[in-house]
Amino acid sequence: MMAEDLVNHTTGNGWFIAQHRWQAHRNENSWETFLAWRFYYQIIANANMIIKYIDDATGPTRDKEFIKGQALAYRAWSYHQLVQIYAKRYDWNNKPNVQLGVPLVLEPTTEGLPRETVEKVYEQINADLTQAAALLEGKTITHQTTSPKSHITRQIALGLHARVALTQGDWAKAAQLANQARAGRPLMNQAQLLDG
Repeated sequence: MMAEDLVNHTTGNGWFIAQHRWQAHRNENSWETFLAWRFYYQIIANANMIIKYIDDATGPTRDKEFIKGQALAYRAWSYHQLVQIYAKRYDWNNKPNVQLGVPLVLEPTTEGLPRETVEKVYEQINADLTQAAALLEGKTITHQTTSPKSHITRQIALGLHARVALTQGDWAKAAQLANQARAGRPLMNQAQLLDG
């Protein structure tokens, strides 16, 4: 709900009112600040372990590519969340975005790293999502014909990439990626949307 297309101006909405008002993540004493930081960097740490070591694991190449593609997509998604929370917004009118973003941790490590620019973080997000979509093309779990909803597929990676393109103001790329993400999946009509 921290997107630019929603404003929560009422009170009494529970725990997340400070997040919706863009206050919690700007307060260094807020538990939400630590919670989000730790949550996304834990996902990144796990993804980095997979990305670094999956190629040397035993098993079918197809399965390893499926796992690696998901890890890249998770890492990209996590960085997209982090850079929106802890940095000034991507400004598509002032490129390159040299304002400080978040540390870019791309290897398994417990060492702290300096903040990178917002531009460099988005470059990595885009590179990860491009590679994820390529690795996930035509892939499912070996013994299944479709992936469980808990797994990131190529269409989901493309959808995430479309969302990142929207954040960067690249409308044409966002439309192209969104159309690829929903190819073969018609939009729901009103009755289907309200059918649970």
